[in-house]
Amino acid sequence: MRIEDTVRHTVVFIGYPTDDPAKGGIECIGTAFLLRHGGFPYLITARHVAEYVGADPFLLRINRIDGSADNLLLDEADWHYDSDPTVDVAVLPIPDLIREDQHHVRFIEDEKESWWSNKAWKYGVGIGDFCYTIGLFRVLSGNKQNLPVVHFGTIARPIYVMMRSGSPAHVHA
Repeated sequence: MRIEDTVRHTVVFIGYPTDDPAKGGIECIGTAFLLRHGGFPYLITARHVAEYVGADPFLLRINRIDGSADNLLLDEADWHYDSDPTVDVAVLPIPDLIREDQHHVRFIEDEKESWWSNKAWKYGVGIGDFCYTIGLFRVLSGNKQNLPVVHFGTIARPIYVMMRSGSPAHVHA
């Protein structure tokens, strides 16, 4: 199965500043993907990554249209989690952070691209099924821009994100 190339542009890297010139100013520790719900942009990552960076200053590396990248500083992030601490998903509202006229990104549009709610149940996708995901390969994070890699494996536990009015996100497992 071929993964559409533009899916890689939904992925951004999370990390901390570094002086190592081989790392482009960021020590990458994790990835996140971009989601737009109701016209509002969100950053979605694993809960353990969000809890690691917490509200402390961290960098978000986003590829630029010109082939370079920006290391955007986020401070005092207001992460949102499910009330169940075993659900490994975190959501961060990111208004006015990403400039789509400058950044080479693609937001997943939940109304159009919610694969899990639109197709997974229909086709019976679940635990044990083969799947693909896109993220950080630690030794190949890139020094001038993000280089997300397609990983493959099997679904261990399905997790999907459902957005409700009145709250940024609610996660079910």
